[in-house]
Amino acid sequence: QATEAKLKSGPIPVSLYALSTFMQNFDEGGNYRQGKGIAVLTGAAQKMFFISLGDFGKMVVRDFETAGHDSREWVIQGPEAFTTEEAANRYTAAYLEASKEAIPLQKAPYGVFVFIGKVVGVFNPMFNYTAKIVTALNTYPEKFEGEAAYAALGRPTETIEDVAKSAATKRTSGTTPSA
Repeated sequence: QATEAKLKSGPIPVSLYALSTFMQNFDEGGNYRQGKGIAVLTGAAQKMFFISLGDFGKMVVRDFETAGHDSREWVIQGPEAFTTEEAANRYTAAYLEASKEAIPLQKAPYGVFVFIGKVVGVFNPMFNYTAKIVTALNTYPEKFEGEAAYAALGRPTETIEDVAKSAATKRTSGTTPSA
């Protein structure tokens, strides 16, 4: 917050983006990928407004095209909210439809993961950090606050299914999907 305040009060106008989770995190190389599968926690209560990299890029371009002499802040969110498990199910179904190749879901109960993360975190700080992030994401609901960004920068149009089908097409055509 202190850094943001310094940036906003400085002589150069800035745009700050508060982002939700990217849909491409389900693609190869993405944060949810574990080997050939997608790792998700079951029982997570909070939903996130997943957004595609393409839609985010278009919004940033529009922001730069209309930038004035004032600093701006935007909440960037996708059009629909899903739990990670719901989003992963939609992604894998669309990927299977487009490629005829199944992506296995590796499911772990949310509570068990957090407990193990705290215990293992005593010896491995990365596990402890991950457990804290997962707890924060599952404890604090993501409210929809993207309407101002939609009005000024355009409404996102890509769905999780679009991203999955694009990844499947790139994979079957021999190109690497972006992460």
